[in-house]
Amino acid sequence: TIEQEVVQQSDGSMIIEGSANLRDLNKMFSWELDTEDARTFNGLILEHLEDIPDEGTVCEIDGLRITILEVSDMIKQAKVEKLAS
Repeated sequence: TIEQEVVQQSDGSMIIEGSANLRDLNKMFSWELDTEDARTFNGLILEHLEDIPDEGTVCEIDGLRITILEVSDMIKQAKVEKLAS
């Protein structure tokens, strides 16, 4: 479930599993991530970067700073911080 795929951190960031469903994330956080081309968080990041990133890669998508924490043949975990708008 989405609750198991998102771990809130004490600094306000969160660790999100790559397999997390984008629609569920949008619902949970009132985000508006694009679900047209990707169904999972991993898919969204790959779509954005157009490549499998190295661990430690940082990108921004829709006001979120995403730091890749763990990669195998897909993004397993990323840290997400909401940027001040």
